[in-house]
Amino acid sequence: MNLTPNQEKFLNCLTAVDRNSIWGLAIHKVLGDMSEERFHNLVSQLKSQERDNPQVMREILSDGCYQTLLEL
Repeated sequence: MNLTPNQEKFLNCLTAVDRNSIWGLAIHKVLGDMSEERFHNLVSQLKSQERDNPQVMREILSDGCYQTLLEL
């Protein structure tokens, strides 16, 4: 995959997301069958969810991962 340094950082931090939530399960499902297109779709979905409910997304991703999402 051809990712920017920030995208690589975000991809790496996603591996630490807890699977015990619907978003955690969805993230790990994408990680298990990763492609550049699936990664970009996941980022778009997470950003959309972040706009709807930033506090929940911060809790799911952790602070560092959440900040990286905002930078993408």
